[in-house]
Amino acid sequence: MTGLHHLGRWATNQKGYPRFRSGQYRDRYVHRVIWELCAARPVPDEFHIAHQDFDKLNFSPENLVCCPAEFNPSVVIRCPWTGRFLSRAEYERRTGVVTP
Repeated sequence: MTGLHHLGRWATNQKGYPRFRSGQYRDRYVHRVIWELCAARPVPDEFHIAHQDFDKLNFSPENLVCCPAEFNPSVVIRCPWTGRFLSRAEYERRTGVVTP
């Protein structure tokens, strides 16, 4: 996503997640801010914003999905046909596509 500079400067934390270091979103995760701006609402309590392609630097709104916290974002994927969350193993079983 281009044009993040007007939201503030960011840097990655120890786990590789970008956080804003300046501006009105200081100390907030970039992907959460982008999702909230696009959805025009805050992330609900007990929900996470996951990167569908597992690339922590891909802030494209199409790549960000809001999912319940009990789904570990590293082991779930959204089915492109149904929109439902599936375990990576179930997704691979159904589609034959091995995910990274």
